[in-house]
Amino acid sequence: MQLNASQIKVLQAQDDIVNSMKEAVSKELLNVSRDHHVYKRFLKDLIVQSLLRLKKPTVLLRCRGDDLQLVQSMLDSAARDYSKKANVHPPQIIVDNIVHLMCME
Repeated sequence: MQLNASQIKVLQAQDDIVNSMKEAVSKELLNVSRDHHVYKRFLKDLIVQSLLRLKKPTVLLRCRGDDLQLVQSMLDSAARDYSKKANVHPPQIIVDNIVHLMCME
């Protein structure tokens, strides 16, 4: 029982650390989105990283309505970066039409 109790304490401590890290990251992300150049680089890196994980020739991308123009402006560059890193042809990236509808509302 003592072993179980100590394991529960360790798991609770780990959970507390993860939660505090999530809070810190959330606050930092708010700061990143305020600096246009940093945020643009962050979004592009995020798209490239996602493409590397998916490894698909066609990808459906969904973004915040506020980021739609910014994302569209960097799609070609992100696709080229991905193709260089993965040594494949650039993927077709389709921006979800739902985002367009949300932007107009």
